[in-house]
Amino acid sequence: MEDSNMNIAYTFSLLMKKRGTLTQAKARKQLKTYIENVEGLISKEEFWELTEIENSIQMMDLDTFENWKNIAKQYFHTVSQ
Repeated sequence: MEDSNMNIAYTFSLLMKKRGTLTQAKARKQLKTYIENVEGLISKEEFWELTEIENSIQMMDLDTFENWKNIAKQYFHTVSQ
């Protein structure tokens, strides 16, 4: 799996750990809040990677979003497993 895809899957797994379920709106809101909270604590590269993931989530169709959730479950521990 490419690094960028691994980053997306890992981000999804982290977002799913809180409640075990995840909707597209919740994912985007949680990630946006997280980015705002850590912006001064992370590198610019990490900031832009997270921002790209947030933008990707916003533009995904529902099937793609659900596929990313399944990939996250396959490769990382999530509460929903």
